[in-house]
Amino acid sequence: MSSTPAAKSNKPACSIMEARTYRWAEAWLGGYWVVTAMILIFGPGMSVASVKLALMQLGTAALLYMMSTWVERHPDWAKLYWVPWIPFFVWTYSNIDTVQKVLGQPLHDKLVQGWEQAVWGNFHPAMEWSQLWPWLFFSEFLHLCYVTYYFMMPVLLIRLLSRDRNDLARLALCGGVSSLVASYIITIYFPVQGPRPLYPPLAVDLHGPIWTLTHAMLKKAAAAAAAFPSGHTSLAVATACLGWRWDRKWALLYGIWGGGVVAATVYGRFHYTVDVFAGILVGVSCAAAVMFRDQDSQ
Repeated sequence: MSSTPAAKSNKPACSIMEARTYRWAEAWLGGYWVVTAMILIFGPGMSVASVKLALMQLGTAALLYMMSTWVERHPDWAKLYWVPWIPFFVWTYSNIDTVQKVLGQPLHDKLVQGWEQAVWGNFHPAMEWSQLWPWLFFSEFLHLCYVTYYFMMPVLLIRLLSRDRNDLARLALCGGVSSLVASYIITIYFPVQGPRPLYPPLAVDLHGPIWTLTHAMLKKAAAAAAAFPSGHTSLAVATACLGWRWDRKWALLYGIWGGGVVAATVYGRFHYTVDVFAGILVGVSCAAAVMFRDQDSQ
């Protein structure tokens, strides 16, 4: 007498995995908005403007969860889920200065510069690397990587969604979101200006069109004391790791792109190398955490 295990399903394993919905990205970003809203309302430097921003963040957090729930119930509109994430993060990053001012923590550049000296001695990578390699084509390539880093994760997400792997796309999004949110949380409590406002700009011979575009954008949108850890590095490294795991065909692209972002942060005098080391640690940790949840590897 033969029997078939009751737990056995005729449905392909891939379909079962695709049915899972991961909302960890919403939890990370929504949680960040809630935490920083409390700082904006109850922090020592609170003001009418900070309370208004806090209420906007709480409202946006509720909107994010409602949007996620609505899209899940209306699969025909599933693509809308992916649209607001870049605007959400651009807006979130632009508000870091306000949160830092309300919290009122002192700048820690001298401490980080001491760490930098302990690592490199009298060599200052953020100042001297571009002097050792004064190549316009190299500078322009690195700045191109730097200014486009927000698009690294969307490229990976599009690749995963084109293979009908919504489960992996959700996990990848969580890896990217958590890497940025973790960096922002540290930044709020440990503000560091970094080399850009303290060091002179690159030599005029390295001021190509992409360098000019990058710095024009930074003047309008860059946070004043968000150098440690490097958010550019954490997101780029997390994306490169996840691309290597889930999109091997394009792994080289993610590696070169991510490597360019990491190098640009120092070469372009945006970050100290210590900021980069911290960003790498955050990015690898966040990528490893979400890769562990990949059902294919369990």
